[in-house]
Formats: sequence, C-alpha cells, structure tokens
Amino acid sequence: MVALRTGAPRRVGFTAGKRVGSAVARNRAKRLLREAYRLNAAKLADGFDIVVVARPEITKQPFHEVERAFIKASERAGILAKESD
Repeated sequence: MVALRTGAPRRVGFTAGKRVGSAVARNRAKRLLREAYRLNAAKLADGFDIVVVARPEITKQPFHEVERAFIKASERAGILAKESD
C-alpha cells in the first residue's frame, strides 16, 4: 500500500500485476481488496491518494486474512484515523 497526502478527498486504486496469476486470479485479488477497503473505509483518514498493490500470496488467503493484512498495511502507511473513545 502506498499513500500520498493530497488534502483533497480520498481516492483509492487497486492493482494486481501478472505475478499474482491469471486474469481470473488478478480480478479476484482486486475484488478481495476492494471489499476489505469498503468494510474499513470509515476507519481511514481523508486527504490521501491510496494505491493498494496485490501480492501473489493473496490468492491462497481467506478473506479475513486479506482484511487483516489491509488494516495492518493501513497502519504502516499512517492512514488509519485516530479513534476517539
């Protein structure tokens, strides 16, 4: 995941290279990532352009692992919004 602060509304892109597998595998990987984003979009800070890159390991992972990896990558990129208690 790569994030660039823009100050504009959040934009998100998803990509999967040929190393991920066939066209079917690449499309499935992007669908999984889009769903992980959709479920966690409220937790992400605004004002960033985000590019999510699928890795070959995604084809062997169940969705809950993909979602966990998405959240972890968001933390590392510094785009998780601070939760208020």
